[in-house]
Amino acid sequence: MDALPGLLLAFSHRPKETFPLILNFGATELALPVARVWHRFAGQRNLARQWILQWPEHTATALIPLVFVKPCDNSEAALFALRLLYEQGHSELLQTVANRWDRADMWPALEKILTQNPMEIYPARIPKAPDFWHPQMWSRPRLITNNQTVTNDALEIIGEMLRFTQGGRFYSGLEQLKTFCQPQTLAAFAWDLFTAWQQAGAPAKDNWAFLALSLFGDESTARDLTTQILAWPQEGKSARAVSGLNILTHGADTAASYIATG
Repeated sequence: MDALPGLLLAFSHRPKETFPLILNFGATELALPVARVWHRFAGQRNLARQWILQWPEHTATALIPLVFVKPCDNSEAALFALRLLYEQGHSELLQTVANRWDRADMWPALEKILTQNPMEIYPARIPKAPDFWHPQMWSRPRLITNNQTVTNDALEIIGEMLRFTQGGRFYSGLEQLKTFCQPQTLAAFAWDLFTAWQQAGAPAKDNWAFLALSLFGDESTARDLTTQILAWPQEGKSARAVSGLNILTHGADTAASYIATG
């Protein structure tokens, strides 16, 4: 593959434009760069997922060793890509590839990591709260049991869990939070968070503040977000509009009706 070095260089600088090309190439050298995209970048996540599932053996061969190194961004990206393969029915392939290292403990150790308790899956480094994070000023989630608002300490924990978001996947503790809090209050909190993110210039590294709408949003969220999605292309924010459509698709069930009538 004489073109591979050039593809790798192009992909490192312009992943969006290069992805349609690399989908046709299965190479172990591409596995980690693609896994990093799957792990970190919402805009190309669907294409990264497609490549990983299209080239599972190349992915497994390149990434399995990285899972056993000192925790870092690359090891986390590798783990998330391998967990995708495991969840999509590639456990036999993963075992076959792991056994190539001729170590009896390789596959059991890998499978243990891949089947880890979801509550134990979070980044090795917890990102700092962004400057726009001021939850005390926003609508507060309320508990279902007694209608009390959550405490300031609880708000900070919610923020940490939201910042755990990796590869488009939310930390499982947030699903538990939804069982304790009134849905409409979580939706209002998420909207205030999203608004603060937008007012701060919508920094890409804090995209979790946007994605939170898909987790906590309700019909009101779908209606209000649809209004913004329809306006964004005229403001030169087409990429954000696409992300918003993805959020609607994965969030409120009534999104399609709002788009149709918008």
